[in-house]
Amino acid sequence: MSTQAFNFKQFDADSHVQETGNSWEMYLDDSFKNRRPVVIDNPHVSERPYRNKTWYIDGRLVPKNQGNGGVVMSTPCEMEFALKKPVALEVQACTDPVRRGKMMREQGIDRTVIYSTLFLETVTDDLVYEAALMRSWNTWMSEMSKQDKSMLRFAALVPIRDPLLAVKEMKKAKELGADAVMILPTAGERMLHDRLMDPFWAEAEAMQMPVVVHIGWPNPRVTNECTTPSTIFLGAFDTSVWWAYISVFTGGIFDRFKNLKLSFMEHDARFFDVFMERAMHWFPTEACKPWPTKKSPEDVLREHQIYFGFEGDYGYLPKFMDLVGEDRVLGAFDFPHTHYGVASLSASFDFMRDHKELTPERKKKLLHDNSAAFYGWND
Repeated sequence: MSTQAFNFKQFDADSHVQETGNSWEMYLDDSFKNRRPVVIDNPHVSERPYRNKTWYIDGRLVPKNQGNGGVVMSTPCEMEFALKKPVALEVQACTDPVRRGKMMREQGIDRTVIYSTLFLETVTDDLVYEAALMRSWNTWMSEMSKQDKSMLRFAALVPIRDPLLAVKEMKKAKELGADAVMILPTAGERMLHDRLMDPFWAEAEAMQMPVVVHIGWPNPRVTNECTTPSTIFLGAFDTSVWWAYISVFTGGIFDRFKNLKLSFMEHDARFFDVFMERAMHWFPTEACKPWPTKKSPEDVLREHQIYFGFEGDYGYLPKFMDLVGEDRVLGAFDFPHTHYGVASLSASFDFMRDHKELTPERKKKLLHDNSAAFYGWND
């Protein structure tokens, strides 16, 4: 860990819980008890022997791990892959939130916002059941975070494919103490700027609830076209956020909901640079008229409360802050996910703390000010 000291609290805008059996799903409504998710053995994954556990949800393996739509995730936490990480399972799964908080403090972090891992893909086609699963997760995470409230916060799940159900769950999540809601980059096969989504955006604006668009596998049809881990990540996963860029910066959401607060999380910031260049290329052309929003993509960016999590290519970080604005970039730890090798935990905060091209003022914005502004914290 970096030894550099700072005179302000350090906030992590995005980390995760790696769900484990007999935790969140225990809170599922009794009416669905016969469909409660369970962890089962999955020992026959070719060339991925450490992914030897999976969830069984509504007749499906989640994550499926192989073949068409074979998503790769580090949940359930019982899998051997998780056992190889240098972090206790109780910390990864947040079944011991006090211990989780202690470890985050050892990493120099004063507050963290926890996101789901399991729900980075759509787990069922039954939207009422999906809402019940998400409500169960939200209730459980609310109970866990209460045990170390100064450290542990959470982003609630909402079933965005049914906007009215999403509104209902968002209201419940607010009562449970959620600091934001997490959605995926599309609402299944529907884009986020579709007018059917308007009730959700309207309520999020009215409630002043921050909305986080988190990378994932949102569109089952696209995911199912991917047949190998390389296509799963380079195709359905990496490009998913591009579709959300299109909705946010060209779809007119901010024409209708000017005071909405939104962030992209765990995207590759370099993609956004390319996206904005292409969007501004097409914006004035006759071929793209009528443009769905009244403003240029750059004006949407400058005039509204749009934020961006950052992790990845830290050499690019100063340029990205110049591009989107130094008040818009959120430092994200992504704990306990691994990157670039087995059991190699993210070291994103050290990269930001020790960055030689960032001024002290910019480091404070990354590590404190911007997350405080986005999530509505006053300390």
